[in-house]
Amino acid sequence: MSESTLADAIVLAIKTASKETSKIVNEPSKTLADLPSFCGNVSEWIAFRSVYNDTSGLFSNVQNVARIRKALSGEARETCEALIYTETDPLQIMRVLERRFGRPDAIIKQELNKLRRMMPMNGGMGNISSFANKNK
Repeated sequence: MSESTLADAIVLAIKTASKETSKIVNEPSKTLADLPSFCGNVSEWIAFRSVYNDTSGLFSNVQNVARIRKALSGEARETCEALIYTETDPLQIMRVLERRFGRPDAIIKQELNKLRRMMPMNGGMGNISSFANKNK
């Protein structure tokens, strides 16, 4: 084998390996790809929005729309049913969801209702700790 043929083979091998490595490094993992499911429960909106905002930069607009489409069900899906199949800008879909489920007054009202439904505390440090953990 001549030196130039060997050099060409080495260069080709390096380029191929480099491309494969960059694919692995640049592809987000499957666990990061999925958004948590969201059915329209106001108290779950903040978590859903946070995960979307934290990960949306890793994906294209088309991928983000697909992720949102996969995550939505129930009332949330009904709220933007037409958009999730026609809109290519995920921010438009998120704005519609924000207007419907991210209203501060609705979130506060739901959290207050949760507090009202809680069992009264019967004293003791263990109960206080349990109460605090439920209401973070």
